[in-house]
Amino acid sequence: MIKKRDLKNIKKYIQNIEDAFQELFSASIGYSKLKSAIEELEKILNNSKFKENDRVKLIKDLDIPKESGWYHSKHFLTKNSPGKIEEIEIHNGKYYYGVVFDNDSYIDIFNTNNIMKNQGSSS
Repeated sequence: MIKKRDLKNIKKYIQNIEDAFQELFSASIGYSKLKSAIEELEKILNNSKFKENDRVKLIKDLDIPKESGWYHSKHFLTKNSPGKIEEIEIHNGKYYYGVVFDNDSYIDIFNTNNIMKNQGSSS
């Protein structure tokens, strides 16, 4: 899986490796080909439907099974929950988006007896 934010670091490290290889062996490891491949990946990631920092919202309630690690988050993974794209990835030709939801919180569904409403808070 390739993350857009990792490409900058990859380019920097490849250039450092190329520079060291040139200094040690007076030869190239083909940095220009690697750089071109990374630039192509950047173009692909830049063509994604959403961009980093885009504001988004869920278009439907998510059906989260109890066995899922996301089950405790189902209270904010509902239709129209707002969030922001934090990360863009591509894997097997499909885009994946890391979204941080504004109402991101954790509720231990199995221990709801341990919480109560704040005095003076409104619903």
